[in-house]
Amino acid sequence: MSLLLPPGARVLVLAPHPDDAEFGCGATLHRFRAAIEAHILVFSDRAATRGEKNNDADQLAAAARLGIPAGRVHFVDAIGGGFARLPTRLFGSAEARDRLRLIAAHAVKLWRPDVILMPSIEETNQDHTALAEEVRRVIRGGPALFGYEVVKHNRDVHPRVFVEVAEADMAAKCEALACFSEFTNRFYFDPEVLRAQARFRAMQAGITGFCEAFTPYYQLDRLPPPAAPSAG
Repeated sequence: MSLLLPPGARVLVLAPHPDDAEFGCGATLHRFRAAIEAHILVFSDRAATRGEKNNDADQLAAAARLGIPAGRVHFVDAIGGGFARLPTRLFGSAEARDRLRLIAAHAVKLWRPDVILMPSIEETNQDHTALAEEVRRVIRGGPALFGYEVVKHNRDVHPRVFVEVAEADMAAKCEALACFSEFTNRFYFDPEVLRAQARFRAMQAGITGFCEAFTPYYQLDRLPPPAAPSAG
């Protein structure tokens, strides 16, 4: 049994940009695809910053490869509440941070997740850091919070939770990332880079094989309700 994603858990993956969920926890989502209800919420696209036109379709195809149906892939401008997508590279502004908090609270009300997977606060990407900081600031008393890592931005990440994944899970992760049809010539899309990262995390965990790694930020172990008084 996984303590990170127990059977039946409702899991919300927060992705600042298309492809972050696949980079950060794609193999884990594939491993537990039949045991959990996973939703992906994407906060932006790269139409303005990089001229990408296929982000939404690519995100849907990538999630499907991990076993997440289209009905569980969401974009912030389609979840109600009047939210617009955030501009890439500008998540850290005061206005954007306020919007992040409102979106996070709205998403928790919509899907009532048991676990939220988000970027690690220690990552070097400004959008990732801003989202993670604001989620940790506003979400408490409910879902557990764990930070995933994206290989391009993980130079300062020191995870403490390791999830063992199989070769088939790593293959699905690589295939999911290959669904992104634009700007994928960067080194971090290389399956060998992804496998090297996962082997390194497995080595840190003391096993042979592959692991995805997470940083725990919040988890509440609730007491069971008090027993009803006996009739006698």
